[in-house]
Amino acid sequence: AEALAWTAFQQRDLDTARRAIERALRTGSHLRRLRYHAAAILEATGDREAARAHARVALAAPVLGDLVEQPALDALAARLGLSPVSGARAEVAP
Repeated sequence: AEALAWTAFQQRDLDTARRAIERALRTGSHLRRLRYHAAAILEATGDREAARAHARVALAAPVLGDLVEQPALDALAARLGLSPVSGARAEVAP
């Protein structure tokens, strides 16, 4: 469901993206990528409060070796009024 959500989001099919990310979130996962994708999709659909909540979870989630989307997550956090400086950043070794 997450892959469908992200693909739909990239194609600007926001209705499909939102439905698919809501299905993916039913797992209760706090995986960083899932929560970042949820935040980005929800921001695009105008639900800034939910986007902010998911961005907070993404920022707090452990980094599991995938920092490819970190700059995008930081930018999203800033747009949502959150500090991009997170526990995840502290975990990244120089």
